[in-house]
This record gives sequence, C-alpha cells and structure tokens, in this order.
Amino acid sequence: MRTRKLLPLLGLIVLTFPAFAQTAPPNLLPNGSFEFWSRYAPERLAHLRQYGPQVEGEDPLLPVRWNWATDRGAKLAPSPDAHGGKAALALSAAKGAAPASLMMDFIEVAPGGTYEFGAWVKGSGGLAVIIQGQAIEGLQALAQASGEAGLEWQHVTGKVEIPGHIRLVRFTLQARPGAELLLDDAHFGAPLNQPYDPDAVLSQKPARDEHTLLFADFDADQPDLKTGAKNRLTDAGGGRFGRGLRLQKPENATLTWKIAHMPPEGTIECWLSPDAMPMLAKETWETIYHFLEVRSPTLDLATLQADTSVSLRWTWRIAEALYGKQNSLVAPSAISLARMRPLQ
Repeated sequence: MRTRKLLPLLGLIVLTFPAFAQTAPPNLLPNGSFEFWSRYAPERLAHLRQYGPQVEGEDPLLPVRWNWATDRGAKLAPSPDAHGGKAALALSAAKGAAPASLMMDFIEVAPGGTYEFGAWVKGSGGLAVIIQGQAIEGLQALAQASGEAGLEWQHVTGKVEIPGHIRLVRFTLQARPGAELLLDDAHFGAPLNQPYDPDAVLSQKPARDEHTLLFADFDADQPDLKTGAKNRLTDAGGGRFGRGLRLQKPENATLTWKIAHMPPEGTIECWLSPDAMPMLAKETWETIYHFLEVRSPTLDLATLQADTSVSLRWTWRIAEALYGKQNSLVAPSAISLARMRPLQ
C-alpha cells in the first residue's frame, strides 16, 4: 500500500495542554447551536444524494460536526427560525419509515461524572435525545429523554451518570417517524473549573497561554519554520484566521521545538484545506495521504492521515519500540473528508 503526503493549505497549528473548568454546567457539543454550516466535497455529492437525507439546492449546506442516519423520505436543512442565534436545524422523518437521527461522536467524558443533556425543539411529532457510551465492545445505551414538539419551543432534557468503563459518548437527536422538527441549542455538559465555549474553536482564533507548547499562526515570523523552496505564506486572507501556509507537492514544511519531556495528555489543533480529495474517488483512493506528522528525532509519534477507507484517522504511539503498538481514532467521511474542499 502506498503512502503519500497530500499537501494542504495549513491555517494554524496549536499544541496546547490546558486545564479547563467551570462552576456552571457548560455545553461540550461544538455546533450544538447549529450556527455553523459547511458544504460537501464535490466528489461526494452524488453519494449524499443517493444515501443521505433530502437536502436543499445543488450545493447544500450541512451542519458542521454532525453526522446522520436516515431512511427514505427524511429531510435535513438549515432554518432561520432559531431558538437562539441565527439558525436552527430542520429535521423530518417520513411516516412509515425509520426514525431520522443526527449524531455527534467522540464526546470525551469522565467516568463516574453526572452530565446534563438536551435540546430545544419546535414543530410536530416526537423527539428523543439519546446518550450512548462508546465502549470497545460497541455502543451501550446510557440514557434517553423524550418529548413532543409543539407550536412553541420546548426543552427536552435529562441527566446521565457515566459508567466506569466509558470515556467517550455519542449524542443523538432522533426524530420519530412522521415528525417535522426544528432543533436548536443541543447541549451536553457537566461542571468545569472555568468557562468553556465549544463553538469558539469554530469561530475564534486561538491564542497562546501558559499551557501552550507550540503556537504557529503564520501571522508572525516563525524562526523555526522550514518551508522548502516552493512553499510560501499566503496573504492576510489566505488562512482560516489571517495568513496561512501554502504547501506545494512534493515538498513539506517543518516546525522544530524542544521540550524536556512529553506531557501525559493534551491537544493538537490545526486548520487545513486541501485542493483536491483524491481519496474520495474510486480511481485514486488506493493511497494513504498524510496531512500532519509529529516526530521525535528517532520515532514517528503521531499522524493525521486520510485512509483508503475514506476516513480521517489520527494515530499515536503508545510504546517506544520501533514497531510498537499504536492507538488510532477514526472520523467518518461524512464529518471529515467529505467536508473538505478548496478554501473551506
């Protein structure tokens, strides 16, 4: 199997290891507000129309970070009739068909913690808000709250205690057969030590703080950045927030930094926008493409790659041996590669 570097436009790279917290229960769902929408990659539009819900227009808008499981006749679209903000989501399931579900996966939780969850709903028909644990052996039912939509906005909410073996959960909004719903302000949260805004990562440029190990926004000079001969920095509007780094095949760019030891946990964040998505087309999907690598002088530590299974995969080393074990986490195409297109 071949492995290649797919050279994207990088907008921002942040390595940070923060300690979050807050007294009031926050919302941990990015885009639970349904304020953020994106378009599908042209290579996947035909698949969406054949297997996905009915959507509006030739180049439809879809909710960022959300995936779906729908039957024939289900419809999904943005709506200006919002409970909060400027947008809500319209979701319907046909009578006699299966329920229409909207899901968000990989929400990190603390075993033993109690979380409040819910959403605001308006319209007609039934809504279920479902929490499932993502265990090694598969999804496990943890909690469910149900309600009937009406002419006014109603809050469907519940609480769940996380079992000791669960670290990740799936949050699902499910429209019952025959339901025509407006959904907004979905939430899942528990008390933290300081305020946390899950939409900020989608709308605001990060900043360096005391937990940040590496911060490369490309607006300022990066003395440790080696771009190669063909790569270049864009103008002020070329990145996600300000300038970006434009990469040209077959070159790559590297940033070097030194730390005394690796922290036990943390996050790595970046924005990228590939020119094309060859792994989404059957004619060119036999190659694994690497977007981002974290390396030590002797070992590859972590990789963000596009699989031949048309999934975006993050792999990281958990052993020091050259061929030691690695963990990996996969984001399905519907919320990752299928949302990638130039300048999005």
